[in-house]
Amino acid sequence: MPIDTYNDAAHSAQLGGTSVTLNSGAATDISASGDFIAVQFDSVQVQNSETITSATLYVESTDNDDGRVTTHGDDSDNATALSAGTNDISGRARTTASVEVEMTAIGTKAIDVTTELQEIVNRGGWANLNRVVFILEGGSPSNDRAPIDLGSANMQLVVNHPLSPPSGAYTLTGDTTYSAIAASIEDDDTIDLAGYELDIDTVPTETGITVETPGQAGTVVFSVVSTCNISTWDFTAGTGTLIATLPENVTIGNATGGTATNAKGVQTGFGSVGTATGGSAFGAHGVTNNFGTVATAVAGSASNAIGVNTNKSIVAVATGGSVANAHAVSNNDHTVTSATGGSTSGSYAIRINNGTVVSATGGTASGANAVYDNYNDVLAFTDDTDRAVKQWYGDFKLVNGPGAAGEIVQGANNGAMTTIYSIGDAHANLVVPVGATITTLNGDGGVYNPFGQSRIR
Repeated sequence: MPIDTYNDAAHSAQLGGTSVTLNSGAATDISASGDFIAVQFDSVQVQNSETITSATLYVESTDNDDGRVTTHGDDSDNATALSAGTNDISGRARTTASVEVEMTAIGTKAIDVTTELQEIVNRGGWANLNRVVFILEGGSPSNDRAPIDLGSANMQLVVNHPLSPPSGAYTLTGDTTYSAIAASIEDDDTIDLAGYELDIDTVPTETGITVETPGQAGTVVFSVVSTCNISTWDFTAGTGTLIATLPENVTIGNATGGTATNAKGVQTGFGSVGTATGGSAFGAHGVTNNFGTVATAVAGSASNAIGVNTNKSIVAVATGGSVANAHAVSNNDHTVTSATGGSTSGSYAIRINNGTVVSATGGTASGANAVYDNYNDVLAFTDDTDRAVKQWYGDFKLVNGPGAAGEIVQGANNGAMTTIYSIGDAHANLVVPVGATITTLNGDGGVYNPFGQSRIR
């Protein structure tokens, strides 16, 4: 049977008029009727209609003058956050249930609010992790003071209830740090940012977490300074860029672009990403600028929804998608270990290669090339339905003998390519520039007969 303790997220006072003071942190006397204090508690983990064993509100009295205080709950499904707005306390609907106590001693006063909280969670619209506000009103006999210290660290809500919070969705109600909510997160939970910012300021111990912000532009930042390996965590953008910068010390699982134009999973990555997947809107890249490591880059489901838009470091596997111009890597300036074309014409594993591709394989549709526009090195390739590499502008070309059939366009700076290497005898349909020499290599990279083989285009 869990016992959950919540510190006040906000408090306010409204004394005999319409104006409200928010988060004053001062001792406040609510002796008279029409004097109010409100205390807010966020993300209360109680299921709808769950039986509350006990709920206790703790406040700090600074006098022993026997002042009387009546406490109600804010009678709403998910209480509106406290503000300094006119009549923000007195204008709230209150629970039918209430409790009156006397402030008979200086120190912490326990107020039993079990019935009030039960009335709130029994509402049809109550949901686990909603917000609760309690309203305290004065009403003491003449001269009996009831001052309450609003700056006390002892202002808490303690709830004893039979059900453990299930794994599921944890929804943010404001910008927060992970250390502030970690006690409420379990393995395999989903954290819904709800448009707010989550600062991962400590290394999480929970695994299998999904961080998302559907329909909103929530963000994630990393202030954690030690090595942070959360490779089982998945991050999916909403309508804006989710992670502006992924630091070098952080490893995440998946980064997926969002549902709105230019809603990136990661804008600039210096750390490690398991899978970078384009989203469902134009420019919704998984990772826009990769300076770290991406294990797998996958094209998205919309044109120009790129897995990795610009690769300045290492992508292990790049796979084209099923939508034209939805590439796994748009601009490769460093290294891609394996590139495979997609299943639709114009869906390339790599759109422009200025770096090195270790292995390239054509896709399963005409025009679904592994590399389109190559200006540097592809060390080995195999054609499928169409050419693995289309439009080759490098200084030399290494082809995979019998598996390589296609066109060698030209050398660097639009000059003639003169040196071509083939692992095994070149394919009969390989088309090369006039005067180019094919040097045939054995499987170990050594030269064997015939040493030179010329083909004229």
